[in-house]
Amino acid sequence: MSSPGASGRVGVLCVDLFKTLLELKQPPGEAPNWALRVAYAEAFGLSISDPILKELPEKIAEARKEVEATGNYHDHDTFWRLTNLKIGQQISKEGSSGPLAVRKARQVRSRITSDPELYELRQDTRRALRRLMRLRDRYYVVLTTNSSGRLMTNMVRRFGLNRYFDRLYSTSWIQVPKDQASFWMAMRGAFMLPVLSFMTNSIKWDAPASNFGIWVHMLDRSDTIEADLRESYETGVNGRYPPWVHLRFNQGYLRFYRDPYSLVLGIESQLEEPGTLKRITPDPDV
Repeated sequence: MSSPGASGRVGVLCVDLFKTLLELKQPPGEAPNWALRVAYAEAFGLSISDPILKELPEKIAEARKEVEATGNYHDHDTFWRLTNLKIGQQISKEGSSGPLAVRKARQVRSRITSDPELYELRQDTRRALRRLMRLRDRYYVVLTTNSSGRLMTNMVRRFGLNRYFDRLYSTSWIQVPKDQASFWMAMRGAFMLPVLSFMTNSIKWDAPASNFGIWVHMLDRSDTIEADLRESYETGVNGRYPPWVHLRFNQGYLRFYRDPYSLVLGIESQLEEPGTLKRITPDPDV
């Protein structure tokens, strides 16, 4: 990955789609937590069908609730540490590996997230990334993440994604989530250039970037979020989304796409629009 300072670049394009870029090779009919069950089974020497692993979704929910109670929504390291501890304690209680199980649990997340046998790049994703690389002559393309910066750096290299991005930028380095203006100010300061676009798939945590003068391009493979947003706006039932979401959507600063390649084409189209390099004024009332 290159460092800031290359001449001729006029802005920054951010991508927060790591989990989407890497698709799980999940067997048909398996539950969404299949890969986690595989990782925990391997870490603790259990069978993938072990009854203990059936409690994994519950333990994950408990850990998430505890982390959110602290207000540190971006603290993914604490979230996974709590999850691992809860699973390890349950296994110890069941008489499996005792304290050894808890120690092994510390490696669980790195095992699953660095195992290339569980992941693959979809063809449309490869095509989109190659197209995105064409923009790097004029823009920095940065992979952003809520996860540990060191862990993500290793993962990006392990999966060969580093050639597509100039830099990795983690919220854990500045301890500020992406829904805060200070995160984007720090990003702008790191490159001394405006952040023009943000590619993501989380309307709850990442759409607020549109309030800070950034075009948010959202991947919605199911094609349900945009339709839901339009319906709630047209019917006047806005309780599902804050007013500013409808405002930015109608202004064109929040856009939706069915696949990664269409998303990159949308980025290219936005960058060609007049006034792209002029920042919108954040609305203090939203």
